[in-house]
Amino acid sequence: MAVLVLENGINVWVDDMGVYRWWNGQIDTTGRHVYAVCPWAVPDTVARQIWSRTGQQSHRASAAAGALP
Repeated sequence: MAVLVLENGINVWVDDMGVYRWWNGQIDTTGRHVYAVCPWAVPDTVARQIWSRTGQQSHRASAAAGALP
């Protein structure tokens, strides 16, 4: 298994099962992180989904910074 760490703090795991995995930003009712999974065969889809997640991270960071006095 390999881990890619993106500049914005998103970790992407590449495993030997043929998929990419990353935290989708949600937590389930038991308090565990919910992970997105996408097969290696569709790297363009993976890239779009991760790009979307980075936008969510940026938006949250900006909102949190704006909330500070």
